[in-house]
Order: sequence, then structure tokens, then C-alpha cells
Amino acid sequence: MAAINGRSIAEHLGRAIREVVPDVADKVEPIFRRVFRTGEPALDHKVHGYTAAEPQTRLDWLVSYHPLESEAGSVEFVSAVVLEITGRKRAEIALRESEEQYRLLVEHTGMPITIFDREGRCLFSNQIAAQNLGLTPEGLVGKTLHDLFPKEAADRLVGQLSEILDTGIGIQTENLLETTTGKRWFWSILQPVQASSGGVPGVQIVSRDLTERKLMKEALAESEAKNRAILNAIPDLMFRLGHEGRVLDFSAGQVEDLAVPPEQ
Repeated sequence: MAAINGRSIAEHLGRAIREVVPDVADKVEPIFRRVFRTGEPALDHKVHGYTAAEPQTRLDWLVSYHPLESEAGSVEFVSAVVLEITGRKRAEIALRESEEQYRLLVEHTGMPITIFDREGRCLFSNQIAAQNLGLTPEGLVGKTLHDLFPKEAADRLVGQLSEILDTGIGIQTENLLETTTGKRWFWSILQPVQASSGGVPGVQIVSRDLTERKLMKEALAESEAKNRAILNAIPDLMFRLGHEGRVLDFSAGQVEDLAVPPEQ
């Protein structure tokens, strides 16, 4: 106690709390008086303040007060058990700030982000991920993949989760999933995560919607196939040119009609 307060033992003995640690006196004196009056201990009170040992540093303590009775049964003294928790408090603040930064990141990233456990139960969801399934984040958390998707798709996803948690190695995958706007393709990165409290581990899924890109590729392939069919149906010589005048495609009834070989 003397080391915590930055005063010698002699400077403690016979002195009132306010004389030794004036910065915390207003907080702890009423607790002492209550223990004297009631005879009941006062446990785990959080106290913060400054001491002569570190006058520029705010310190945090967890303090319990216990009555010490005389032979007559009255409270004669009150003992205080003090545990400095400054480091723990700082760690808690840092953790809260880190969690808030993570929350802001996942809510504004523009991509669906979820965390599922080994059984496929949702542990976390951002807004956009829940909206894709017609739910709120609160409504999605607690649901399983089998609640959300057909059995075949859910079984496949749960298998991926188990594999990741068994190996500790993430994967990248494409999945066609049913959403509120119909079937959509998602490219996803799945990574194992461990709860900060040491709780149930899970898999974080960060997804990107590939549906529009897939549709564009399909439309381009269909257009190219249609153009090829049209060109092949025309017996005369025909060219399809790009913006710079380069030949993109051609059709010739006879290869001999060309001035240069087709590969040139």
C-alpha cells in the first residue's frame, strides 16, 4: 500500500485517508463510514485517482473493504484490500476502441461480412450481409446456414467451415446463393478467427458480389457466338473491324479469296 501511494509506512500510520491520498478521499470515505455503520463488507469498488508516487498518471484500483470486529461485536477497524488494475483498464479501453474501429470498418466496407461457427451458426453479421438475406444483423445472428439456404448449399458451406477450422487455413471460393434479389454469385474469402475472449472460434467470410460480372461475361459470350453464327451463314467475304481498323473477325466463302492466310 505504501508503494502504491508513494509514501512511507510511517507517513500512513495514524493519518486519515484524506491526508495520505486526498485525491480519492471523496470516493472512499463514504464507503468506510458505511462499513463501520452496517458491519457489512463492501466488495470490488472501482476507484481511480492520482498518488504521490505517480502524480501525473491516472491510476485505477479495485478495492474491497472488510469490517474487523472487536470482542464486543462492534466494528473496530476496516481493512482495505487494494488491487491496482490500471493495466487491465487500459487494455479494456484499447479493446473497446479496437472493436469500434472494426465495427466501423465492416459496416462501411460495402461488402457482406459474416462470422459463422463450426455448426454453421451465425455469430456476427454486418448490415449489407443481413440485407442480402432479407434480415437485420440481429435477426441473422443465431441462425444456421440450414435456416438460410437449401440443404445442398448449406451442407457444402458447413463442410468448408469445418475444413478451415480443422486446418487453420483460409480459402477462396465462389458460390451461387439465393438472396432476396434472386440467385447471385459471390466470391468469398474465408478465414479462421478466434474470439477475443477465447470463446467459440469461427470463420469470417468476406464476400464480393460477382453477379453483374458473370452476367456481362455470359452476355459477351452469347453475342460473340451470335456474331460468329451470322458470319458463318454468309457465303461472301465479310470482315468485322475494331475502332482502330483492326480485323476482329471475318467470314469467307473460300479461304482462297483472302489476300493473306487467315492466321495473319
